[in-house]
Amino acid sequence: VWWSPDSRRIAVMRVDERQVPKLTVYSSTSTRPRPFTYPSAFPEDSITPVYETWVLDVERKTKQKVDRPLQQADVFGLTGADMIQWSPASDRLFLMEGERANKSARVIEADAGTGSARVVLVDSSRTFLENASGVASGNWRVVGDKLLWWSERDGWGHFYRYALDGTLEGQVTRGDWLAERIRWIDPVTKQLYFSALGRDPSHPHYVHLMR
Repeated sequence: VWWSPDSRRIAVMRVDERQVPKLTVYSSTSTRPRPFTYPSAFPEDSITPVYETWVLDVERKTKQKVDRPLQQADVFGLTGADMIQWSPASDRLFLMEGERANKSARVIEADAGTGSARVVLVDSSRTFLENASGVASGNWRVVGDKLLWWSERDGWGHFYRYALDGTLEGQVTRGDWLAERIRWIDPVTKQLYFSALGRDPSHPHYVHLMR
């Protein structure tokens, strides 16, 4: 559930896990082990969890589907709590979509009132695409009319700035080190605060706070 900044709308995912194979696990927290099952698609499975996004208007008690086809609901590091972000005016929402096997990701802009949607950005990899070093679905931000996106396109994980028409405007961080996670963006100065690894060659695993 993602509340809009003005608290008048809620973005929700409608997940379809019907016919997805079940995985059995066992709990040994009591004397007798107990089995539990939950839907879990393996790489060889053709039926996978999928979802569609809806916007609920709290005051009007109406709902509007975002005009996108069914999307994969379980993509490592690309689906999660930060895969949807609202605009400050609460009139638009931005969604990150991922493909199975982490071959590509998209950022979508959708009108909260009509559900109309368009693709802002597509990123892809021949091997494995992530949105951060490790599991994080929120390592991107829409700041005003710009999109800050994390990518390993130059061989290192760094941040890139895009216009909302998908035009690449420049590389924000650069070097033979890893820009790890967004920590904060100053809403006035638009300065980016982020954590980084590899800045000290003698201690490559030390985390540095950068601006």
